[in-house]
Amino acid sequence: MQYDKRYWNTQKEYLYKLGGFLVHIASPLTRQELERFVDVFEKTIFAIQKSPIKHFKKVLRGHVYVGTKADICEWQGCKHLPPLVNGQYSQKFKVVNYFIDGYERRNPYLTMIHEFAHKLHVEFVSDGLDNQEILDLYDQAINGEFVCDVSKLPKIGDPLSDFQISYSYGSPKNTEGFYLTEIEGVVGEGAVYTFMGKQGLGFSLNEKSIIRNFSCPSTYGLHNHMEWFAEMLTKITIDGVKNDFDRKLLSIIH
Repeated sequence: MQYDKRYWNTQKEYLYKLGGFLVHIASPLTRQELERFVDVFEKTIFAIQKSPIKHFKKVLRGHVYVGTKADICEWQGCKHLPPLVNGQYSQKFKVVNYFIDGYERRNPYLTMIHEFAHKLHVEFVSDGLDNQEILDLYDQAINGEFVCDVSKLPKIGDPLSDFQISYSYGSPKNTEGFYLTEIEGVVGEGAVYTFMGKQGLGFSLNEKSIIRNFSCPSTYGLHNHMEWFAEMLTKITIDGVKNDFDRKLLSIIH
């Protein structure tokens, strides 16, 4: 990818191609900021290409804006952005924004997959945000009508790789070789589950975080059906199809 030095550290927009995208530079960038964006974006493209959501690849074209929140908002006319964001999908302009001054503790790689899931929802799903099947599935999810139940919780000896835990914060990137060795507390009433791996390495997860990974959305995903949809697609892209709930959602998308 070539970057024209005539526009280095100037406010003039520079447009270049990255895969199937036209990338708009909306702010002065350091070389480190540019390289960081390219790294995150290439990982995002690779993840979407390998996603079990076969139609997800449709989002891999269009426009992306890179810059500070203030500069991108000046270009696009947005009035307010939440403080703890490092990416955004603009329904008005149908573009994905990457903020170089985003929230550092939030993984930008997961954020970008999440934002492209919004793009898929709005631009490529039948009836877009008004798809009734997705609205119905969202209602079922937040009302606990699917597999959010204790019968799915791990039992002593179960491998961690059977559960969608790699998407959760604080767990190892590679879940192979970890097995449940201890359950502290009462199952179904907030028990804590300890998984141990090789060389005595281990960690604990609370019951709520495990159940959420079956099919239930997180607190953020409960905001509305748009956020729930994007969160679910991110989880499926990272962890794969794990249960009937995931398969139901994919059948609607496909």
